[in-house]
Amino acid sequence: MPRIPRNDYDYAARPRRKIDPALIVTLLIGCVAGGFVVRYAAKTIPNRAVGGLAASIAGDAKVVETPTHTLEAVGDVRGVGFSSDGAGVFVGDRDGLTLRDAKSGKIIRTYDTEGNGVRALAVSPAGQAVAAALSYSGEVRFYGADDPKSLLSFKSAADQEQQAVAFSPDGTSVASGGFDKTVRIWSAGEGTRNGSKQGAVFDTTKKTGSGSKLLAASVKVADSVSAVAFSPDGKTVAVATGPKATLYDAKTAKPGQTFFADKETVTAVAFTPDGKTVAVGASGGSVLLYETVTGRKTMTIAGANDTGANANAFGFRPPSGNGASALRFAPDGKTLYIVQKSGILQVSEVLTGKAVKLYAEQDTASALSLDISPDKKQAVVGYSDGTVRVWDL
Repeated sequence: MPRIPRNDYDYAARPRRKIDPALIVTLLIGCVAGGFVVRYAAKTIPNRAVGGLAASIAGDAKVVETPTHTLEAVGDVRGVGFSSDGAGVFVGDRDGLTLRDAKSGKIIRTYDTEGNGVRALAVSPAGQAVAAALSYSGEVRFYGADDPKSLLSFKSAADQEQQAVAFSPDGTSVASGGFDKTVRIWSAGEGTRNGSKQGAVFDTTKKTGSGSKLLAASVKVADSVSAVAFSPDGKTVAVATGPKATLYDAKTAKPGQTFFADKETVTAVAFTPDGKTVAVGASGGSVLLYETVTGRKTMTIAGANDTGANANAFGFRPPSGNGASALRFAPDGKTLYIVQKSGILQVSEVLTGKAVKLYAEQDTASALSLDISPDKKQAVVGYSDGTVRVWDL
């Protein structure tokens, strides 16, 4: 059959161009080498001179990229906490509150939040109770670890979201704060079982409203509350609002020392186990250490972020910018665990400020919440993409 020309030109009959075999070899070598370089760089970026600040922070820090376990939740995981035996993880996400197996991620228990998501979460020191700040309703609900029904429910007077919650060391009180620019200290031993009780706002000398003892103290602040933390003796509460963190007496609400985040927003607070130092996390990723008595700044721990390029130590741009989302001290006070919005769990020496370990999967989502297991051997981190990762420390 004769060939049919197309557009009066016979493509099949066109002259063939010879390709130099050397060119093919060169291209193949280039592709292989290029792929190797990309893969190699992705693995070693944290320890190479790239990304400006990121490289200087990572230095010789050990980088761990594979979590021990990965659990799947829903949406922003703004609260995580280990159960008393470390075998379970409380997860507060967009769908509500669950207790999950720390290894398999299987849901052990689902707590009744009446369709509300969880904005913040705290587990009592003994691990027997959970306080959850619910989205939209402005409630702080208390649950027994083994009871899916709420034991207590406290509401802010303005019904505005509470975005920070913390248990006192003895588990009898809870501090909460949020968008209504008020810090409240609730008595966890008071209330109506399986019911909701409106808490009145109290000043330091006079109780108003129903006479309920639910609210032990309350103080108005200038900005919305982003974080709260009790001192180890339970007598002081650190409150993060806007560019500062202030210490308040837990009974009288009398203000004490105020610490600033170097013109940045304070995003997290934590006390050392001896109560002599408070860590102030900043929106740029750094953490500042202050003496609680004198107010003197003793150390600035740089975050494992490249704030200029808005990229984390792996060279990837985080979805929500930088910033220290949560802080935890080791029991000896010598190590500080820092969760960064860039997706990194950073472990730094308190004495030197040096980062010794970085935990993160490449191209990770923002890290929002953190807890350390009772045996101090694992960390659990909640992320903005609905994942929960358990890391061996």
